[in-house]
Amino acid sequence: MKLDKLISCKTLKISFPIGASLFFAFLLIPLILSGLELLLAIIPLPESILLPTIDKNIDYPEIDIKLFRMGYWDKTKKINCIILGSSIVDYGFDPSSLDGKISFLGIQEPNCFNMALRGVRPNTNSAIANILENRFNPELIFIGLSPVDFAGENEIIREFKTSPWFFYQEGRYSLEGWMIDNSYLYRYWLSFLKYRDPAYLGELQNLRLLINDRGLQIRQKNKDIFKVKPVIQIPKFQITQEEIYGLKKIANMNNDTVRVVVFEMPSHPDLIPYYLPGGTEGYEKLFAEPVSDALMEYGIPFIRTQDEIRQVIGPEGWQDQIHVNEIGSRQFSQWLIQKLTDMQ
Repeated sequence: MKLDKLISCKTLKISFPIGASLFFAFLLIPLILSGLELLLAIIPLPESILLPTIDKNIDYPEIDIKLFRMGYWDKTKKINCIILGSSIVDYGFDPSSLDGKISFLGIQEPNCFNMALRGVRPNTNSAIANILENRFNPELIFIGLSPVDFAGENEIIREFKTSPWFFYQEGRYSLEGWMIDNSYLYRYWLSFLKYRDPAYLGELQNLRLLINDRGLQIRQKNKDIFKVKPVIQIPKFQITQEEIYGLKKIANMNNDTVRVVVFEMPSHPDLIPYYLPGGTEGYEKLFAEPVSDALMEYGIPFIRTQDEIRQVIGPEGWQDQIHVNEIGSRQFSQWLIQKLTDMQ
């Protein structure tokens, strides 16, 4: 054999199959991710397996549950009515009380979802209302108010208001906020990370059982009838201008296409003399009058309920001094809807 054939270039030729594999992998990975993103947008994972979250740090599973169920319900039947408030509304206003009505307050076939959240105050609710209006285009927005909605602020709500998703919803730049809002994969990835926390997972699983498919958090009847203790509950109550400003922002949403209804969310009738400084007069002067005055600027009445509530909710309908249980929720919701119908 000749020497030039023995050491020819063909015998020393080196191929790079790894490079070709990497090249095709880089092409396939975006396609796979895009396919998964589209699939999750059309058919989300069952919430019993993994529920998408809107923040990687905040242990606030209630908003994750409600946003997920609200989106699912909207696909089933278009949501045109949203209920806002704190936990008092969360427990107390049953959206199904409007089911079967052909028309209500000028809205055809009202279909409501209870988006009330634990610990929120009017200023935060105004931002949530704006987010939901842009996403669901409701024709009717309910918001229930009580003195406790203006007293203090839940630490989780303070964290929620500084989250990237919330910043992005308010129009402030946040790359992570954009990813959370636009990528199901990213939201599921954040959930996977949070599920490793037993405290978060435990609260999530508990709330999944308590919150129904329309957003109402159902509380069962107490074994004993609740009794109010005669002690002033909020001795230094004061409505801040920040919260009045938030309430006015909600009122300003009232127009030809969106109707805003603001109502008094009742407390246990025996609590009123001890709720705020000054008893019954203090309740009116410190809470009801400032709320009514703020709404009056926008031509929106403050629907009062407290004076009539003893005849509406029986003793068995109270979970505690400010929350109703399942029985009280049904009694109050049906009565409020009839009251509003009669006022048309």
